[in-house]
Amino acid sequence: EAPPREAPRPAAAPSPRPDVEGCHAFFAYEDGPESFAISTDKAVLGRFDPVTGLKPEVDLSNADINRSVSRQHARLTQEGGVYYLTEEPGALNGTFINGRKLITGKPARLKDGDNVTLGMVKMTFHESGKA
Repeated sequence: EAPPREAPRPAAAPSPRPDVEGCHAFFAYEDGPESFAISTDKAVLGRFDPVTGLKPEVDLSNADINRSVSRQHARLTQEGGVYYLTEEPGALNGTFINGRKLITGKPARLKDGDNVTLGMVKMTFHESGKA
């Protein structure tokens, strides 16, 4: 008798591409439908600072219920269509690409589909033309 066949797993739902003018990349939040559009060549990832009123381009305040993301945690830059993620000095809970910890201040290449973790917030990076 043949062993029972395992049911095929459903394909992962495509990440929601933000409908934002000039969006060339975005981060899709792993634990919810939210996504964070990137429409500039440089963007800070972090949390809103109520003391100074500064809001990062990628505001993870709502996604970071444990407050594990620093106010200015990391910086995304794009140069000639190539993306880099750099952990900012003072980011306390780590920045990771595909499980590899970044060295503070040293840019790391970021590619479409990479998993990015800031503190306890997990996201997937997408170049919007490839999503």
